[in-house]
Order: sequence, then C-alpha cells, then structure tokens
Amino acid sequence: MYRLSAVLLLAALALPSWAFYLRDRDRVVCYGDSITDSQWYPTLLETYILTRYPKWRVTFLNRGQSGDNTGSLKRFARDVVENRPTAVTFMMGYNDGGYQRLNPVGVDKFIGNVDESVQQVRMMNPRTRMMLLSSPPNECMVSTDKNWVSHEYYPYALLSYSDAEAKLAKKLQVDFVDITRQYGQTMGLGEVMAGSSFALSRDGVHPQEEGQTIIAYYALRGMNAEEILAETAIDAKDKGVIDTKNCRVRNLKVKNGIISFDRICKSLPYPTLPTARPFAFLTNSDDYINMDRLIVKKLAAPSYAISIDDKRIGEVSAAELAEGVNLSRYDNSSMMMQSYNVMAAVREKSLLDCRFWREFITTGKANGAGKPVKGISDDDAAAVMAAQAKIREAMAKCYTLNTPAKHTITMTPLDKKISPNSYLAEREFAKGFLDVSVSPMPINWNISRPTNANVTVIVSNPNPTEHKSQLEWQCPTGWQANPTTATVTVPGNGKVTVNFQVDRTVGSLSLAPLPVLRARWWWSDNWAYGLTKEIELPIKPTWTIAKARGPMTIDGDITREWDNATQFTLNDRTFVDTAITGKRATWMGPQDLSATVKAQWDDTALYLAVDVADDEHLQEAEPSMMWSEDMLQFAAYMQDPKKPVGRYEFGFAAYRDKDDMADYSSTRAPAGSDPIRFATGRPSAPGHCTYEVAIPWTRLAPFVPQPGKSFLSTVVIGDRDSQPGKGYTYLAWTPGIAYGKNPFDMATIVLGE
Repeated sequence: MYRLSAVLLLAALALPSWAFYLRDRDRVVCYGDSITDSQWYPTLLETYILTRYPKWRVTFLNRGQSGDNTGSLKRFARDVVENRPTAVTFMMGYNDGGYQRLNPVGVDKFIGNVDESVQQVRMMNPRTRMMLLSSPPNECMVSTDKNWVSHEYYPYALLSYSDAEAKLAKKLQVDFVDITRQYGQTMGLGEVMAGSSFALSRDGVHPQEEGQTIIAYYALRGMNAEEILAETAIDAKDKGVIDTKNCRVRNLKVKNGIISFDRICKSLPYPTLPTARPFAFLTNSDDYINMDRLIVKKLAAPSYAISIDDKRIGEVSAAELAEGVNLSRYDNSSMMMQSYNVMAAVREKSLLDCRFWREFITTGKANGAGKPVKGISDDDAAAVMAAQAKIREAMAKCYTLNTPAKHTITMTPLDKKISPNSYLAEREFAKGFLDVSVSPMPINWNISRPTNANVTVIVSNPNPTEHKSQLEWQCPTGWQANPTTATVTVPGNGKVTVNFQVDRTVGSLSLAPLPVLRARWWWSDNWAYGLTKEIELPIKPTWTIAKARGPMTIDGDITREWDNATQFTLNDRTFVDTAITGKRATWMGPQDLSATVKAQWDDTALYLAVDVADDEHLQEAEPSMMWSEDMLQFAAYMQDPKKPVGRYEFGFAAYRDKDDMADYSSTRAPAGSDPIRFATGRPSAPGHCTYEVAIPWTRLAPFVPQPGKSFLSTVVIGDRDSQPGKGYTYLAWTPGIAYGKNPFDMATIVLGE
C-alpha cells in the first residue's frame, strides 16, 4: 500500500470549493467500466470544456473497460498512472457488487481497491486531482429477462457502495460525486412524470444517451460548473446597454419598436443530446450550468418574437424579457447549432481514442501513454503513430469549430399576449402526451349481457406535431375484440377515431375482469420506451328494478319485504375504486369488502337495501365527513322535459350509537318534500352491516315515477381500515361519484312493472 507524507498530502489538496475543477492544459483520464467504455459522458464533459472555454487546450482520454472492476490495479497503473494525468475521473463499482445482494465483505474489498488506486495516483503526482464518481443504479423495471443482471436487490447494494465510497473520499480528501443517489432521484422523478415511458437504459444496466447526459450533468455540477454562460441587459426605452457578462454588445438599435444588436460571447452554449432533450427539464441543466440570460427592460409591446441571425427561434412576453430569458433553452439557435457541430466532432475524436486504446494499448503494442513499445515491428509502430496522428487531426478539427462568432439578436413586437410561463408548455415533455378515450359499453345489468358490442376509441393529439400510436386490447377469458390491435397516426392538433367490436363470449358467467385497452406512443422515432396508457373498458349499466308488492318498513332488517326486489353483487376487484389504481392490490377479497345491492320502487319512494361485508367497520367521523369512513353513498341525476335537472347525493352511516345521514346534493330539496327514512342493522351476520333506505320521489324532483321511465344513478360503499397501508377506498358500482362528479358515467335505472 502506497503512503504519502504530510507534506505531499497538503500539496494534493483540491482547488478552492468555488473554483472549476479542471484547468487549461489539463490531461484528463476518464476511468471506468462499461458505463464509461466508449460512452457519452466523457464526450459530454469534453464538449463542455470546448464550448465553455474555447481557448483552453485540454486532453481527454476514455479508459473504460466493459466488465471490469476495481480489482484491476495493473490496468489502472497502465491506463491512468502511465498517462501521468493532471486530473482523473474514477467511476467504478457497478461490477464490484457482483450483481448479488449486499455483502459487506465485498464493500470492504471495493474500498480497499479504491484506496489503492488513489495512492497510485498520488505517488505518481501528488498534485493530480482525482474525482470519484459512484455508479448509477440499475433499472429493475426495464429488464424483462430473468437471467439478466438487473436484479431488484442490486440498487441497494450500489447505493451502499456509494455511501462507503463517500466516506473514503472524505477520509482521503479527494473529490466525490454521488451519482448513485442523484441519478436515482432523477430516475424517480422521471417515473413519476412519465411512468413506464421513462427509462435511461435499454437493458436495465447501461445508461443510453439520455442517462449518459444526466451523468455528465451531475459530474459537471460536482466540478463546480459555472451557472452563467453569458448575460446581456438592455434598456429598450433609453437605447442603452445596462450590463454584460462574458459577452460584448455592439450596434444596439431601436426602430419602430424593433430592438436589435450584435453580440459576441466568450463561450458557446453547452448542447444537450437530442435524445435526452425531452427529459432535460428533470435536472434543469440549462438553468444551472448553461444560463445565457437576455434581459430587456422598458419594453412597449406585450410580447416579442426573438430572432437570431434572421431566424425566428421563439416568442416571449415582455414580462419574461424584463426578468431574463435563457437563450440556451432554444436548441434551434445559431449558437446551439454550432455547439452541436462541436459535440459531433468531439464524439468522432473520442471514438478514435477508444479504438486506439482497444487496438494498440490493450494488445501491448503501445504503452499506457500511447507510445509504441520496444520490440514491436516497424509496421505496428507505424500504425500506432498513424492512429495517434488521426486523433490529433480530429482534435484539431474540434478547435476549428468552437470559436464563438458574432450574432445579431432581434426582438420584433407582437400584438398578442403571451404568458411569462408559456415556455413551460413548449418543452418536449409537455408536447408528448395524447388523450385517449373509450366509449362505454352498454350492459343489461339484469342479465350481465352487453347490449351493444361497438366500442369507439378516440385518440386526440393536442400537440403541434403528429404522433403515432398503437392500440391493443388485452382481453381476459370470456371476452374478445376485433380487431385486437390498430396503429394510428394522429396529426398535430387533430384526432383519430377507431371502431372495435368487443364481445363477451357465450358461456362466461361474469363481466369481470373487463378488457383493457393499452395505448402506446413515442416521443420520437429514436425513443425506446413508449408512453403507455391503460383504460379498462368502461361499462354503462342499464338496470330495471321491480315494483314493491306492498308497504315497506324501514328498520334495517332486509330479510323481510325484499323478496321481489332486483339485486346484484359487487364482489370483484373491478369495482374497487381508489385514487391510486395500484391500491386495488390491497383488496383482500369479498370478505374484506363486498356488497349486495337490492332496489325496488313504488309510487311514493325509491327503496335501497345494501348488505355490506366488511372485515372491519369504522365510522367515527363528523356527519359531513362520513364519506371518509365506512358508509353508503347514493347519487341520482333526475331529468324531466322542460324542467330544471336535479342532482342529488346522500350519505348514510352506521355509528356506534346512532344512524345518521348527510346531504351532499347540489340541488336543494323541494319545499314540502317528505323526509328520507333510513336505518341500519349492525350486524346482520358477523362482519356485515346492512343499510335500508327509502328516498321519497318528492326528494328527487323533478322526477315523477311511472313504469318505463328512467334516471341516472349509482351507489358507492366507502371503506376505511385501520391496517397500515390500506387506508380509505371505495367499492363503486360505476364512476361518476367517487373520484370526479360526472352523472353521465352513472348507470341508467329503469322502473319496471
């Protein structure tokens, strides 16, 4: 184990915390495994240097080797120490964990190898800066191959390796960037925003261009990358330049409300890979390390079109210009296009360097510094020198492209008003969503049969650019769809309608589970993961209820006077209605929550009897809040020609010492209407609670009952459990009452004979 004296340790201390990590004339080695090998983040780090510091001459070497780990100390000596770098980025650890559950002994070995690597560098040159970058976590949700290494327990192992590496970095006084945690937090935010369409790798392990961009961003933040690229402040009224930073302004003109000036900056904007652009907002990288702020005060018009070199790049409000617009957010500007050219040239040079390493250094024809080794043939030595010459030529090309040029910026007044936050809606992510709706299938609830098998799917595109979408029906046993799939191209600001024949096959005994339409679409042709939206086939029940044979007694006992009633049972997960669909998994079966609903009518009232099976009855809320605990909720939408509609919603609850109801109706009860009668039975059987309700027709104006007439209605059973994680949920016959009030989602109730 190498050791340093106290004097050498003091000499090895990093730059002040405010200074940028790299310097002019640096020789940087990016050391790592397959996440580094020929990958983009070293290219992006070098691109940042060439765009932000065009006059610097910094050498970058990618020395990543797929499948390697920190135990390859001889390779480290060859690929790092022999190069005698002035700065090193060290991203290892992904393979050290062995893709197994966390093993503290493995962490010990990893930390010992990292320590040894740091000591090798310090013995080579105590002034060399070394930055440890922990590995990004794997994406378990991406890998569908059970034999692949993206195991669900491995992210924790990698996070543990990162935590141990952070402690070592502090002990050794070397720089450390917690890529594992920062990258993982970005992954989590992306999954919240885009669900299954968000992933940063194709195999669960190796970050693609999107993930590599995020690694580079966090590495640059760890290197103290400066926020400000340039700043230009103009006074439009007094025709003056208020202030500039990292740029020069000439030829400021204000004529007929049009403001224009010439500007040359010290730097170019830092480009974001087009494939990573849709999710760049997750890190706000432009605002944090790429701010080209244009401030224009005392503007006369409400908004302006911004053009650069006679090319319109966007429209902004005067209010936003007064605060400052970041020109780097426009990837179509002349400056950004130049930066893309620089990045392409850097990438070409980087791949030549990686090829040289693989062809000559790993084969022993050149040493770690890239020089021909003694004893090789003249032809091999010539090949080494020729390859090095190509790399130098490619590097020289980069320097011909990265000199900032003069650009003319023009702001032309517009009459329309633009929100200062309108740019948020212009981000690629905001323009990536489609709206998908599925028409409900009418169901004869008395026999559980579809009355119309035609289902219409409408795909709407509120975005200016077209999107392709795949539609696929996933039909459980007892259902079939024709066609099963369809592919549509939806024009910008347009919609496409697709008709399907969806049938319940003969012999099936239950509607549930229902078919699910799976709609997928993509941000662009090069985006691997499609946005996915799944919609369970909506159903529109029509239920004919019988007329009562005699007077009804409302006492909570539903074993009498209900023999002629029409009934159905809600005892399937399909009817478990939660704010979070995934919480359906907390439903443990009919004994947990189910209900049998009976209904009948006569000339005076509508009658409901509901027997709820619930393993735990909880109701202690105030009556106005009874909906948050165990209760029965009923809603009705009443229409009669030439009369105002009535919207009614009632809650019924069984407390320990009383029965109580709440009126949530948006239509006030008509004057002189009869009272609602209500009683509960607690319990009619173990784990059961019964609700018996009589709602006079006078409370449901303007409806006047007679056979054949119909209205819209539904029932919901609320359930609160004390078990942690279950909380509150609904058992809902139809939508339209629990989450979002829409009476037209409710069932149609027909009064029978």
